[in-house]
Amino acid sequence: MHGSSKTLRRFAIGAFCFAWVGAICCAAQSPIAIPGPGDGYEISKSDSSQAAPSGYEGRTDTAVETAVGNTAATAGKRIVTKFTLGNQIRTCPHADGSTEGEGVFSMSVDYTNAQESGTTSMHIEMGTRGQYKGQVGDDALLHGPVDGQFDYTYTQTGKFRDKSGAITNSPPSNIEQHIAIPIVVMPNMNAPSFGAFSGGDPTVGHYSDAFSSGMALAYWAGVYFSIAQMKWYGGETGPGGQAVRAGQCVVVAFDPPSFTLQPPLGATADVKAVVKTKGGEIVNARVIEANAFNGSGITPTQGATSTSSPLKFVYTAPKQKVARAGFSLGALSRAGAAVGEWHTGLGTDWSGQITYEMSFTGDDGGSPGIQEWSYSSHVSVTVTVENGVASYRGHVDNKGHLKSWQPVAKSSPRIDYSDDSEEIGDGEFPASLSVQINEERGTYGISVGPSTTADGRPKAPWGPIGKSHTISCQRVYGCKTYDRDLGMPTIGLSGPLSGNLQDPNHIQASYTYQKTEQGRSHKGVHVETTTVNLARSGTTNRSGSSKKGGL
Repeated sequence: MHGSSKTLRRFAIGAFCFAWVGAICCAAQSPIAIPGPGDGYEISKSDSSQAAPSGYEGRTDTAVETAVGNTAATAGKRIVTKFTLGNQIRTCPHADGSTEGEGVFSMSVDYTNAQESGTTSMHIEMGTRGQYKGQVGDDALLHGPVDGQFDYTYTQTGKFRDKSGAITNSPPSNIEQHIAIPIVVMPNMNAPSFGAFSGGDPTVGHYSDAFSSGMALAYWAGVYFSIAQMKWYGGETGPGGQAVRAGQCVVVAFDPPSFTLQPPLGATADVKAVVKTKGGEIVNARVIEANAFNGSGITPTQGATSTSSPLKFVYTAPKQKVARAGFSLGALSRAGAAVGEWHTGLGTDWSGQITYEMSFTGDDGGSPGIQEWSYSSHVSVTVTVENGVASYRGHVDNKGHLKSWQPVAKSSPRIDYSDDSEEIGDGEFPASLSVQINEERGTYGISVGPSTTADGRPKAPWGPIGKSHTISCQRVYGCKTYDRDLGMPTIGLSGPLSGNLQDPNHIQASYTYQKTEQGRSHKGVHVETTTVNLARSGTTNRSGSSKKGGL
């Protein structure tokens, strides 16, 4: 992204000032004045910042300021102020183009004044939670404003404990406001703009506070939606007519895969293409351009591919041998932009793909006010091999939810326990492929693992590909957050990785395992599918092992 770091710094400075000025304005309207330099307080500050979890754009910033009176006029006074500003926006749209995020902007003030007559204490908390929903169009860009919905709350409690120990409580305040702000995400990381806001009730108080804090959240949301859009689009979003670039959210899948066909010079071959999310879901897409390499030919050069109908290409091989034969295509979809390349040519080692997909769906249920749960899982592995050099790509997207209520006599049940987990990861590493061919017995065997050195020793293992994030809450003990690294998934089925040999130069097999009535609800469906499509040509040693480590 050309110039993105400079633009992001400009965004960060502007949004930070906008956010905290809004917070200070809110504080100025509270009964407690936030001390500054020269006000008779010793002031200490601490700040922290945490990036959004894997699969999201954004961060959460927290600032704490403690002021302790150090003059005759302020002796016994202590004011602790905490600000929090956080947004997390989904990096990749869903297959239908919907995209969402959430944010939080809060400020709390704890005031104590310990004097000889007694101690006064007060707690003020103002918070705004934002929910955002946007829609990506067929051109892989956001269409219309992002819908921002903001819930504001203000609470105030206080008490006075006199020197005898008697406590007098002041009347509490509890105010709620709800406003909506359309967020117009501008292209190329320009500052967002906003539509006309709606909602709120000026008669209940803190109307301007709700608007100010909502605007602070909306500004940051616009920043991070802009960053996410550049990632799923593959870079800056204008002007029109430029070549499609590869975004981070969708990929082109070819059938057959690269290097599994070796058409003769001048001959044709049929190749189909679809666009998939990294979770493996096929999306409707529009191929903007298809270009052949080095004297090859390709038709059509444009077209549409859908969940039910891949786009079929006719590839014409060049009339003389070239170093790079095949074609490329660029496509746009509601889930992002993608660029893919299909290659062909003669080789002396194995080329092609091994794919594995596991899904677990349908396990959800429960009874209102008693217990509810849901769990889904999707794991995919793609091993791509080109002339014996392999790469191993893994993707994990698991989500779990559990909530239990506790019965309460003569009242509604209360939440007793909840558990929400998310595992998102995506990574690619060099790999080694070993193919054992026994023509005498008519069998084959395939194994895939981390890459090895030329003398067969293992290189460094595959690193983590993402994060596992769990939030567990208990009514009595509160909430705890657990994070850990997520490892590379493995191919779960051995079926097509070994079997009877049909052609010593082409191994093509698939196997699907399905089991129903799974999970807590007994409605879950577990499906695993493994496919192998490997080919070689010009190989003189058909029996035994063909093995080469990745770079």
